[in-house]
Amino acid sequence: MRNESNFDFRMLDYYVASRHIIGEHIRQILLDIGREPLRIKGVFESPSTRHEYTIINLREMDGAELLACDDWANNEWTLPTKTDPEKVIRVVFEKIRGLTGEEQEKAATTFVILSGITGMEDEVERRFKADMTDLLENKILGPAIRKGSEQGRLEGRAMARRDLLQNLFLERFRRIPLWAESKIAAADVETFNAW
Repeated sequence: MRNESNFDFRMLDYYVASRHIIGEHIRQILLDIGREPLRIKGVFESPSTRHEYTIINLREMDGAELLACDDWANNEWTLPTKTDPEKVIRVVFEKIRGLTGEEQEKAATTFVILSGITGMEDEVERRFKADMTDLLENKILGPAIRKGSEQGRLEGRAMARRDLLQNLFLERFRRIPLWAESKIAAADVETFNAW
């Protein structure tokens, strides 16, 4: 999640589209796992409209309950919380060791991507190499883990560049036009480098 200038309006847009598709009220929850604190208010207000949504910041949560779950996905989502990352890595790696086939590949790849988003990619990759050499040498899982690690790294870089560019726009022009915001949101690392 990034601090985009028009994000509150986008949440209203998502609500209206979802309401149209589903046909009933939905409760919107924004799950934030970003590296920087959000400056988003959780409400869109105009002279005639007020739309509220809930923001849950995982960085501020105690992840003990998630880490204690039997489900590996819940365990992995503990990484962005206040829980000791070393403990999270130990629990998740133990779960991954107990999985097989596609589920093991999905769990390993997902954890590496989450580690990239949270800035823990180097530590998780190091641990995969040290603790789970058998997985890295596996013909199927090894490439998937390396790809997930690189994908997490690239996503982390793209997020940082996106934030920098948006902050520069806001500082210079005080707002970002919707067309520019869409272009920035869709850009990859190579595009940011070219810009």
